[in-house]
Amino acid sequence: QDVEDMLHGWTVVDHSNSVMYAGSTTGQTHNNMVCSPYAITWHVDKSCHKVSPATFDNLCKQMSEKYKLKEDLYPHGSRKLVDSKYV
Repeated sequence: QDVEDMLHGWTVVDHSNSVMYAGSTTGQTHNNMVCSPYAITWHVDKSCHKVSPATFDNLCKQMSEKYKLKEDLYPHGSRKLVDSKYV
């Protein structure tokens, strides 16, 4: 899907196929031993929404040039999985 301005204008209006996640660590400095002081909740749409490479390139360009978000343009480490006894 081509979206001219994914940073400001891409949205999915049908949330009937989504799941809510409550609570999260944020950033690489938080883990299973050091918790984030922030309570984070977000929804994830389980449907597949294809985005063209050109659209994603434009998103990165906007983040870099307009908002100077250079630190967000490189791959970050993933969080450690929660021990299954807590799930």
